[in-house]
Amino acid sequence: VILQNGMTVIVREQQAVPLTSITTFVKAGYFDEDDRISGISHVIEHMFFKGTQKRPVGEIARETKGLGGYLNAYTYYDRTVYHTVVPAENTTKALDIQADALWNSAFDATELKREIEVVLQENNRKLDNPPAVTSEKLYSIAFQQHRMKRWRIGTPEGLRALTRDDVVGYFKKYYRPSNIILSIAGQVDVEDTLAEVVK
Repeated sequence: VILQNGMTVIVREQQAVPLTSITTFVKAGYFDEDDRISGISHVIEHMFFKGTQKRPVGEIARETKGLGGYLNAYTYYDRTVYHTVVPAENTTKALDIQADALWNSAFDATELKREIEVVLQENNRKLDNPPAVTSEKLYSIAFQQHRMKRWRIGTPEGLRALTRDDVVGYFKKYYRPSNIILSIAGQVDVEDTLAEVVK
């Protein structure tokens, strides 16, 4: 279903196990970044977990775990994906948490600086992974013009130069309903779930 605001919603009833999977695909990734803000998609992915007005830092993960759920995310060349799995009876609550994180992230400037350092630690771990380094080196040599040539996670200098305004500007440009697909699969009623999403 395509909602009036342009967001695509896919709901599939699957009764095999008493779980629900909620996945939000944002059509924005490394290919959408110019060189100055390289790595910003991944930074925004991290900020997804860093609080809203309704839920302070850490509460999104705590609430999800309190529902018996699992929450994670990843960034790729053409997308950023947020994923939750919960017991089916907690579907509505999990939808509320994910919607709050998606639309109401605070992007606190202090938390942003902290999280950029977390991303850089992740980058350092990647440098200790020979297959990952080999792939990145291959792309940097094989592609002379295309953005595929860049180290996906960004550079320490570039990431540390990112500001809250950069993050908010990128978010407003790409995190719009018409650029998002919400997929819900599990032990759910299709009509009731769609009604809940529209709310």
